Amino acid sequence: MIELLIITVAYGFTAYTNHSRPKQDRWVLHALLGYHLLFTFAFTYFILLQGGDAIAYWELSTNVMEAPSERWMDYFGLSTRFVQWLNFWPHQWGWSFLGLNLIYGLLGYLGIQLIYLSLFKRTSQEDKTENIIQKSGWLVLFLPNMHFWTAGITKEALTILGLGWVFYGLRYWKSAGWQLPLAIGFLFLARPHIGFLMAGLSFLFFLLEPSLDRRWKLGIGGVGVLGLVLLYPMLTAYLVIDDFSWDSLKALMDYQLDFLHGEGVGSMVDMQHYNLLQRLGTYLFRPLFFDAYNLQTYLASLENLVYVGLSVYGLSRIRGTKLTNIPLLYWIVLLFFLITTFLFANSLSNLGIMMRMKSFCVVFYLSLLHFPTTNHPAGNSAAFAISNLLPLPPCVSTGNLLSTQVDSRK
Repeated sequence: MIELLIITVAYGFTAYTNHSRPKQDRWVLHALLGYHLLFTFAFTYFILLQGGDAIAYWELSTNVMEAPSERWMDYFGLSTRFVQWLNFWPHQWGWSFLGLNLIYGLLGYLGIQLIYLSLFKRTSQEDKTENIIQKSGWLVLFLPNMHFWTAGITKEALTILGLGWVFYGLRYWKSAGWQLPLAIGFLFLARPHIGFLMAGLSFLFFLLEPSLDRRWKLGIGGVGVLGLVLLYPMLTAYLVIDDFSWDSLKALMDYQLDFLHGEGVGSMVDMQHYNLLQRLGTYLFRPLFFDAYNLQTYLASLENLVYVGLSVYGLSRIRGTKLTNIPLLYWIVLLFFLITTFLFANSLSNLGIMMRMKSFCVVFYLSLLHFPTTNHPAGNSAAFAISNLLPLPPCVSTGNLLSTQVDSRK
């Protein structure tokens, strides 16, 4: 009874907050909530039928503990330990598998909601120069892979919540920036390497933010260095490496490829013999129809075909876009996507796991295809930010460098 009450109140409050938003956002968020809820039921059915990590998370039976414990804090730690720590009390109270999936599904939805508000939300009047893809770019938030893997008891649900929370804090840093330490800490607990990366990118954002006084930047930079120094030994211990040298990272990625190659699963790909370009293409766009062998892989192939089409559109759009017009936040998004793509493309050799990792990464790539330049002041552009941080040599005219931004202010 208490389980049902908590779930009803949580979803009811979320729907209420959605309805209190402007009309242009209200129906998008309502539709996303209902759509995501359907995936929670589908995820529950699929895992009960096929099995999966979610059952072990629910039962607190993963192999990270030598034996079950009656003490809550014995479960506290990074990654899988953190998931089991979150699940300890629902497990003690006898929550059902569906009930806990509904809670995690809501957490995943909140991450998607924050991504919409920070990267897809339109904040100005309709721009007549925008094409149909830019105007309806938020439709990519309905692609199913992200919803499926964030609709139940998964680290992906926690990861996308953490990422959405961080990017929301960056987009609205003047009012929500105080939440960033909480968001980064939460993300680090759920997926340490992603949390560490976002900590570094967040501090880079503030160092390049042109409206911040340089004294503030110096203070933020000091706090950032201190935070990264504190997180560094925890991350290296988690990854079981000595340092972040290229040799250590390459050894770790090669070990991961060997490990997955030896699993003998049906969707294994021989990435060890691929060059970098082949690895990147495989990670980003496969499985395609020639890889498909069941319903799930055919659906994944269809979604990846959409990625291919949108990528072609994105490449064609680059030729007509002045890079100095791209808002600073979207440069941070691009860095996040490029780094995670390189890491995952060089450490994964299983198409199913690739789709699972892409569930919280590709949405950021897709947000770059329609970035709303008309909705950001010129001072937020990357060129303005860098020129504000670093003095330009006399031979470089700031006015010429930023001529496109000056025109946009008229």
